[in-house]
Amino acid sequence: ERSRGLGDVYKRQVPGSAKGWMLMAAVCKTQKDYSAGVYALEQTIRLDDNAPLKAFLNRAYLQVKAGEKVNRIFFGLDQALIRFPHNVAVLNRAIALAGDHQAWARADFYWQQVPAEVQQQANWLLRRAQMSAARGDERNAEEYAKESLSAWQTLPKTKQKSAAMRELKGRIDSVLVAQE
Repeated sequence: ERSRGLGDVYKRQVPGSAKGWMLMAAVCKTQKDYSAGVYALEQTIRLDDNAPLKAFLNRAYLQVKAGEKVNRIFFGLDQALIRFPHNVAVLNRAIALAGDHQAWARADFYWQQVPAEVQQQANWLLRRAQMSAARGDERNAEEYAKESLSAWQTLPKTKQKSAAMRELKGRIDSVLVAQE
């Protein structure tokens, strides 16, 4: 409560402050008052033509936590993509949300906006394989999983040995085994 009070004081001293609303959103997130956090971030975005990317990403996160309708969350992510075209962090969040809600046409729409060089990375090819499998497209799931493995194999040996890349390889292998 004390933190929220400080946020209110800041907003009174600096009326129309996007920064004040951003601070308020952080407090709301900490207090798990997700709907209030969404409102605060909407004010941030409304007041600041140069609102940072994290305002949009945090709003989407809080919207999910608040249980908002998926189309409203997509609308917010679309706003972010207007301001930050082809931003991989926004597209990552949008594709994940589309997959979670089996909105395959939406997922494809977002996938087409991912820069070509990113689409060819092992982790993105794996994601495409997993989404293909989830929609029942086994042929493409296997193809993307094989492409993911090929992309992984082109990584420098030192990178392949990292924990994150070994974990990625395990997930690729899991998809390939599931396709057999």
